[in-house]
Amino acid sequence: RSPMEQRVLNDVWVSLPVGSEESYTFRHMRKNQYEENLFRCEDERFEIDMVVDSNAATLKRLEPIAEEIKLLAKDAEMAGEDEGG
Repeated sequence: RSPMEQRVLNDVWVSLPVGSEESYTFRHMRKNQYEENLFRCEDERFEIDMVVDSNAATLKRLEPIAEEIKLLAKDAEMAGEDEGG
């Protein structure tokens, strides 16, 4: 992680709902507007984390393809110079 990520991201605390998920729904556990906002924030953070991970995996798969395209373009350019020169 970058220094900024290390400063702002939580690697220590974990939020767990009180009670069993089978016997309570998240709606029943929310008691006030602050808890409601906290749940919404946690849900959004989870969704954003999934999107970031998905994008990182996509980039990892596309990087070798981009390198190959660069090499092919360079080879095509060199072949064109050889024929024209």
